[in-house]
Amino acid sequence: MQRFEPELAFVLVGVPKAGTSSLHAALSRHPELTLPRGKEAPYFLDHPPDPEAWHHFAVSVFPRPWKRLGKITPQYWFHPRMPEILARAFPQVRILILLRDPVERFYSEYAMYVRRGAIREPLSAFLNRAMEPEALARARKIPLTEDLHPGAHFLVAGEYAPKIQAYRAHFARVGVFFFEDLVRDPGRTLAEIQRFLEIPVHALSLPREHTGKVGHLQRGMARILEAVRRFPPARKLGKALFGQRRHDLNWFIQTRTVRGTPPPLDPESRERLRAYYTPHVEALANLLGRRPPWENFEALT
Repeated sequence: MQRFEPELAFVLVGVPKAGTSSLHAALSRHPELTLPRGKEAPYFLDHPPDPEAWHHFAVSVFPRPWKRLGKITPQYWFHPRMPEILARAFPQVRILILLRDPVERFYSEYAMYVRRGAIREPLSAFLNRAMEPEALARARKIPLTEDLHPGAHFLVAGEYAPKIQAYRAHFARVGVFFFEDLVRDPGRTLAEIQRFLEIPVHALSLPREHTGKVGHLQRGMARILEAVRRFPPARKLGKALFGQRRHDLNWFIQTRTVRGTPPPLDPESRERLRAYYTPHVEALANLLGRRPPWENFEALT
């Protein structure tokens, strides 16, 4: 069996909208770690698990000099076969998982896509389609795809216990941390993460502003950048000039182009989500042997 080189020391596999961008910014400052430019570098979503291709990819995304390499790729959380895929390439890698209250996580992802103009449904209608049993069953079996309502994937992403069990079945070292702890006590939580990674503990801090937050560009400039990004000759030229770094430019444009205003999380939708996730949070608490620090589920015994 061919070895994948360079090896990864850790991979954060999820969850989306749980502070992964801020954690990337913090860990990138650690003197013994090397993280990709542009954060995510979702190699195993876009490429075959081939050692030679992985090496070329790593050369393009990890800045030199290489130290202990790690990746923060929350998109992996949506892929049901990702534990198996990663285990074949990096059987000794440490797996990091950062969880967030699933109600707040679901709404945060919905709101992000509304801002980007990718979702225009009102929240109640979006939830109705997301909760269709057939869509949920498919979302648990297939990666994130365009032919399935995204809300089903957003909902399934908050079913934490089965996904954690899948990673524990393939890896000896799986660390689970909470977004809420990272926000309330970043110093202590960042120290715990460094100890899990078995690296010297440094006084790291989170960025002042969440690095993944949707920013604002002037409307005219945003339209120009978006038009250039979608123009076929420009896409071809960008690929030739920038290679993998073109994904960083695409991400910059997408996350700073605001096209819609999300509605607030109304009480009825919050209660529907809380009821949906209650058995999943109970399963998670039993799996971890501790209660998650989530206000929406404080009444659970």
